Amino acid sequence: LRRLSDDPRPGPTPRASGGILGACSMAAASVTPAVLEEKLSLTPAHMRIVGKKASVAEALAATVEGTDALTAGVPPEVGVLLFTLASKLPASRADFLPVLGSRVVKGAINSPAKLTAALTYLGTTEGSADAADMAALEEASGVGVEVGADEIASSVGAIVDENAEMLVAERYLFNAASLLGPVRERFPRMAFADGKAVKQELDGRVLALLGPRTEADDEAVKEAKRAKKSAGKKARKADPAPAPAAAAAASSAAAGADGGADGAAGAGTGESAAAITAAFAARDLASARNSDELLAAHAKVTGGVLRTRFPPEPNGFLHIGHAKSMNLNFKLAFALAGCDKAGDTLFRYDDTNPEAESQEYIDSQADNVHWMGWRPCATTYSSDYFDELFALAVRLVKEGKAYVCHQTAEEMAACRDLRKAGKEGYESPWRNRPVAESLREFARMRAGEYAEGTAVLRLKMDWSSPNPNLWDIIAYRIKFHPHPRTGDAWCIYPSYDFTHCIVDSLEHIDLSLCTLEFEPRRDSYYWLLEALGMWRPRVWEFSRLNIACNVLSKRKILKLVMGGTLRGWDDPRLLTING
Repeated sequence: LRRLSDDPRPGPTPRASGGILGACSMAAASVTPAVLEEKLSLTPAHMRIVGKKASVAEALAATVEGTDALTAGVPPEVGVLLFTLASKLPASRADFLPVLGSRVVKGAINSPAKLTAALTYLGTTEGSADAADMAALEEASGVGVEVGADEIASSVGAIVDENAEMLVAERYLFNAASLLGPVRERFPRMAFADGKAVKQELDGRVLALLGPRTEADDEAVKEAKRAKKSAGKKARKADPAPAPAAAAAASSAAAGADGGADGAAGAGTGESAAAITAAFAARDLASARNSDELLAAHAKVTGGVLRTRFPPEPNGFLHIGHAKSMNLNFKLAFALAGCDKAGDTLFRYDDTNPEAESQEYIDSQADNVHWMGWRPCATTYSSDYFDELFALAVRLVKEGKAYVCHQTAEEMAACRDLRKAGKEGYESPWRNRPVAESLREFARMRAGEYAEGTAVLRLKMDWSSPNPNLWDIIAYRIKFHPHPRTGDAWCIYPSYDFTHCIVDSLEHIDLSLCTLEFEPRRDSYYWLLEALGMWRPRVWEFSRLNIACNVLSKRKILKLVMGGTLRGWDDPRLLTING
């Protein structure tokens, strides 16, 4: 790739040659990781990232340069804010590191909400720190705004009172968390309130209004979910187009022409089943086999039409490797299976990591799929199933197949190393805690009572297996980060390994096609579905698309874009679809 410094065309300003510190004083370069760990009260998890990423270490040093942090030190909550600032601020705005760092150390920016607001403000403005309007920056960041318990109670109470009639009528069918948005819209100061305190106040108000949740409430919720699922099936039959907002009409018009349920070869016939077995042969596992009951239920849902899915994560822009996957899932798989016409392909956003996802990626990926000429039978999101995923996790805990663990990431890694070395002591000390205790702790995770990294839900799998993917992998982790679609409704999010197989099953996928690096994970995929007694799709792995003399890695492309080497993800030198 050409350096932009040799390119006469206008483009973004290249990053300073000294890296992050090129925009700041080189005095910060003498700050060692050991000093950062001690003075900023960073956790081992943070230090692991600092050790692996020199850019984060440099940015941290620049962030605290000239502050009291390196002399007097700071408490852990301030250290976390400084780390977040150093790791989230784009390199192009590196001159704002000491500006925001000093305000964090002094307590002017004293919460994740205020820091997020500051980063958002910088993302919408231009110019250097020297020429910046600091008063506007501080106002946008909520500097000086302190929201107490009385203000939280008053604001939440006003919104609950306005919606009391609907709450009483619908009871626990109503998603009370959806009121968090109106609270912030009506009372702008609430954007800087403690999110946990706001959620607790809301839950308390709803409980006081409705009383404890009853068995009748639980049954009503289940019935509503069944009705919603049934309505969705009828809607897809009536109009098989997915209708992305930007191209709903075109999708609807093209869905019938490209072939859907009508005329597709049945997945359940003996002839097509034999073709599928031959074309998609893979490592066989006893846990992958469906019972006659599951096969019959699956055929009833799909009508015998073969079903695949294209499930990108909305954390980047699609490239030529995704184009290969689209061709396989929308067309080639059906030909290999011996179908006369294409079957059903779902376009699913695998959106379980809110920190890396955005609406920009969601919209871009929908445009790319449509531009490539593919017409999904439906567009879904993994987040559509957050309630079902949580309920299944609770069920696993109740059945003794999952537990809440408080080991750090480093401690879990150390246990895995012990297991690899054939030594004892690799199981978590919380693995055999009472079921009731894990249920209580999982509820506390859901309520936001634990900090990130202090508690996870792990599956109780098989440490005797030689496959590390069965060594009690994580099912849920804590992330205090708003989701592009669900907002602040959740502070715990399911892992990829927990979500992917369950959503495949809930959507009754026939062929779950993924790249070869996921082959070892078929064991955990089928372990979980067998533990839950759910439909098991046929998993088949294909080779990744790698191209010499170019870059397809999202991480590497992001580094080139943020560093100014490329103009953006649509730079024509890239093999992204936008490019």
